[in-house]
Amino acid sequence: MKRLVFFWVEKYKEIDFMNHENRFLFENLGVDLSSKYHFEYKWDSDGRKLYDLNVFLNKDLIEYSDKIQDLKVFVGKNGTGKSSLLKLIGNIVSGNNLNMISSYVVVWEEKDELFYYAKGCECLCNYKQIKNLPFFKTIIYSSDFSRYHDELVRTGNLINMRKNYLMRTRHNDSINRFCLEEENVLIDFLIDFSKIKDDIGDSFLWKMINIPPRLIFTFDDTSIGRKIEQLLENKKFEGKEYFNSLSLTVLRNRVKNFFEKMLLVAWLGVCEKECNDTKDIFAGSIAEYMQKTYPTVYENVAKLMEVANLGKVYFENDVQVDAVMYNLENNYEQVFKFREYLRRINPYFIFMPVTIDFPMSAGEYEYMQFFSRFWNVIKKSKNPTEVSNYLLILDEVDRGLHPEWQRIWFTKFLESLDAMSDSFGIKLNLQLFIATHSPFMLSDFADESILKMKRIQEKSGFFSNVKCDYNPTRCFGGNIYDIMKDGFFLESSIGGFVENQITKIINDMKKCKEENRPLSIDYSFVNRIGNPILKSLLLQKIKSAERNK
Repeated sequence: MKRLVFFWVEKYKEIDFMNHENRFLFENLGVDLSSKYHFEYKWDSDGRKLYDLNVFLNKDLIEYSDKIQDLKVFVGKNGTGKSSLLKLIGNIVSGNNLNMISSYVVVWEEKDELFYYAKGCECLCNYKQIKNLPFFKTIIYSSDFSRYHDELVRTGNLINMRKNYLMRTRHNDSINRFCLEEENVLIDFLIDFSKIKDDIGDSFLWKMINIPPRLIFTFDDTSIGRKIEQLLENKKFEGKEYFNSLSLTVLRNRVKNFFEKMLLVAWLGVCEKECNDTKDIFAGSIAEYMQKTYPTVYENVAKLMEVANLGKVYFENDVQVDAVMYNLENNYEQVFKFREYLRRINPYFIFMPVTIDFPMSAGEYEYMQFFSRFWNVIKKSKNPTEVSNYLLILDEVDRGLHPEWQRIWFTKFLESLDAMSDSFGIKLNLQLFIATHSPFMLSDFADESILKMKRIQEKSGFFSNVKCDYNPTRCFGGNIYDIMKDGFFLESSIGGFVENQITKIINDMKKCKEENRPLSIDYSFVNRIGNPILKSLLLQKIKSAERNK
């Protein structure tokens, strides 16, 4: 497998062009992309040459997994360009947009030999020059939902798992299509991974995330109501004045049981394709109407009822609602059939959302979201006779997770790679880039795997371009506070509000001494300080100031 080892860019991403013209986030920036190598270089802007490109080998490397060929972790404060750098590299090495910047150099290793590709400049080194950059199969993931537009697109070599991209590519009703696809991907993942058993016969899902491998489908009446309103707006109903007069409450009273609700949803699916007289369906029994008017649709609903494992669950306000429940450890086929009939009945919106057991938290969903999307990509592209080589870029994959889950995330990820490979016959070989703000994750990575990025602050206060810091952080198995202070450039060990209040007390003591006036100390605040050493030092300062007043 090829591995990326170094990337250099002359200029990229203009910043503050109104006040600081021709300044860029990345200016003459070279970054090590491999734990194995460290590069040093010089840049001649007049001659447009990158020279003295020397490489130093790192020894005694940590082998994280036989599925991970190389790994690099990007850390730094917000605004230091971690996401921008990863997206830039992902675009270029996958061949997605080679013309987005004018000058750059890519160095990679293949069969223990170094090669390079240079665009818009010369690169003076002893490595073998390649005229055309060989593309890397690249997967990029982020749960980022801050911007609707995303310049990353899916090409033959770039697979974009970012939420923004997935939402933008679901045809007309993008949000609805996105939700449908996400649910399908999640259920596929849950079914596949629930088949994997550990040494004592328990589901791998239980080991991966502490919830039982059960699926629960419940009706979403609000979603059904919105669909009715949408069809009314699109004039899909004949005699819609009659239907419009039926409130959702009345509708619920007329459609009393699970079977009738499912028939109503099936009828709404028919209405997506053709107009219907709203009076006829409620003139008598909805079951008799559907059986007579749409026998095939009625038959699909009847077949669904045969595989629906019906039960009751408590919902909000302790109200019992109808639900379809499956234990994934022994109901694989029923789940497949039930979902197939759901889509036949109405493929246009989610009317029976799924949850894992009850309920699933936001953090748990975030956790499963990555693993399900990643598994979906690997499953679609797997070829048991070939090795699946990927550059995997993860941008804040730990977002929204509790610190304990952040701490064990990498371990769970490695376990999932082993499960995929062993249970499904997939030969994985990954180069991994991770951007994170979590010191709990960073404690799992060796110094040579970490790249610290920070913005240069000029005398005027302006934060200009990014620089890389390769000084050791002693992260591997290190103390969390030391990692936070060094690896994340933390400026204090306490909260900003408390720090400001302590600073005010100290400044007030100085002013009282200068103005020869008595101290006014809020001792209730001081006594609440949780750090005993900090509280003791502050009290000593106060007592000293009182003695010397």
